[in-house]
Amino acid sequence: MTLPSPSLPSAESITTMEMPLPAFILRRLNENVRHTLTDFPDFITGAFVLLNQALEPFLNEATLDEIVFLTSQAHSDNAPIPSENKLIAIIHSILFFDSAPTSYNSDCVFLSTGGPRPHLLSIDYQTVIHAVLFKLKGINYYLDLVDNFWTAPHKALPLTNKDYVANAMAVQLQCARSVRAADSSLNLESASLLLRLADLNILPAGCFYKISLTLPASESQPDIPLTGAFLITLKPENHIGDKNPCVLYMPRIKIQQFDSVAMVKNYLAIYLINPQIEKNPLFPCIAFSQRAATYRLITQGKLDEQNIRLASFSTDQLFFSDYIQGLIDQQKQNLIHMWSVVDHPPIPPEHLQNTLPRYWIDHQDFDFFGDALKNHVLTALEAHITAGVPENNQPANVPETPPTAIAENEKKPLRPIKLHIILHQDLEFNTWEFLSDLYFKQSFKIYTFASIKKDYFSWVIDEIEQSSGRTVELIEIKKESAPELYKFKYHSDTTLDSSTRWVNAVTEYLNKTSQTTSPLDKFILLTRHIPVPSVAQGFANKIGGQFAIATLRDYKVAAHEIGHMLGADHDAAEIIYNGWWNETTMSTPDEFSGFRLNAYRFSDSNREAIKTYLSQFD
Repeated sequence: MTLPSPSLPSAESITTMEMPLPAFILRRLNENVRHTLTDFPDFITGAFVLLNQALEPFLNEATLDEIVFLTSQAHSDNAPIPSENKLIAIIHSILFFDSAPTSYNSDCVFLSTGGPRPHLLSIDYQTVIHAVLFKLKGINYYLDLVDNFWTAPHKALPLTNKDYVANAMAVQLQCARSVRAADSSLNLESASLLLRLADLNILPAGCFYKISLTLPASESQPDIPLTGAFLITLKPENHIGDKNPCVLYMPRIKIQQFDSVAMVKNYLAIYLINPQIEKNPLFPCIAFSQRAATYRLITQGKLDEQNIRLASFSTDQLFFSDYIQGLIDQQKQNLIHMWSVVDHPPIPPEHLQNTLPRYWIDHQDFDFFGDALKNHVLTALEAHITAGVPENNQPANVPETPPTAIAENEKKPLRPIKLHIILHQDLEFNTWEFLSDLYFKQSFKIYTFASIKKDYFSWVIDEIEQSSGRTVELIEIKKESAPELYKFKYHSDTTLDSSTRWVNAVTEYLNKTSQTTSPLDKFILLTRHIPVPSVAQGFANKIGGQFAIATLRDYKVAAHEIGHMLGADHDAAEIIYNGWWNETTMSTPDEFSGFRLNAYRFSDSNREAIKTYLSQFD
């Protein structure tokens, strides 16, 4: 069996791999692309970052929350400063209501309330504030944020984010081809067509088509491209009898195979003649500015298969790079459209409900083969596990422990481990908390204790209970009973500072509420953001300690810190190979971590370390 390099494999290398490696790689690259996109700029936070960076040289004069404004005339007249005349209010109005408040204009002056009485800021400070506000009121700054993300270096490989996603798509396509060919959901002719995107020299050569909708002559606008959709087929002289195998790819839709181009057009026409279809799969391929016209023509019955146009194009080594650039260009076009439509901007999809009307971009087009992952890859991996590779890396044949004759009440039950969980306030959608955060860029997701228990703790609790023989209790400390912990300011430049303050805060809370604890009581604060940027996503106060902080950005961080509190350490972590490389829970990130799976278990050495630590409390 060919083993892939830990670096990003080539699309061509996938074609020689045996199952289940393509399934493993597809699942991992799908996760990696989504993880890469978590760094996509959050426009609202980006606005505050811009402001913070521009004003940083002047913050010795006044901090953001100290800056207020008045018209020049009101300042000359020594008029009182209205309570709503704050710099933060201008930004809030621009971001949430698309314009500055009527009380602000370029003639206003800015003052600081940081001293005994308000005083005028320096001319340079005034100029910078006006310039930043002017920039935030236009769209070019936000378009630059999009371009800067895609051209920025990838955090794990010497590629730009755009090149990484393009290469990942090329590899995932061949993985999906291998998986679906193996389970016979993709016939040999279709699989052969897809091979041509891994090796352009395969003969006979294929034909590649972009797809668009031609509009009736009565319409003034040009043809509507279905961005991201393409068709692969054979040249006419290479047709197989009466059949002309075709493969259609559209964003968010599975790879589909047809016996002729006419059948492809018939399939697409279904969505042009039926206005009652919910979640029309053509619309994600259509720019926001053209969707209203498309929907109107569909409801008027003016579109059918005659309006489907195929335009041939030649492929080269830049095919996937050009493909991703097309999706990026449509991202920017959609952003421009959202800014141009003030009264009825496009509504964010369900998974982006907590974003503002002008400040959202949907990345689902980059979830290239989600259907293959859901309906084919997972099945293939389950079959692989059933065939002999144990799930969660458990030994395949664990000898049963013979029952021991123990008299009733002779052995006392082991004391439980109690994990006390505090959900920080930034896990809720709190607008002002979000706007005040000048350091982090992370899309908002709503967390609940139930969802966190299921996603972040269920597997590690099972792991601890099975290896230690103790029960694990998960206890939520609610914000009503401990508001000081709920609002704890965990961000710091060092883990020592944040950890010391967290230990003191929890200790003070326990003393205030007259609670007694044992070493088996562990207190962990869960946060949206990274506690110590560029240093630590989480930390425990010490090995075997009782206090920890962990971000929910990664599913492993909270479990990792729990491991520290139960005596596990980094040195005993392992990389396990069972058809693919897997990191045990106490592993620390390195340059290849992005290509490894989560083992969802502690190493054998750390399991023993945890048992040893817990044995002192038997």
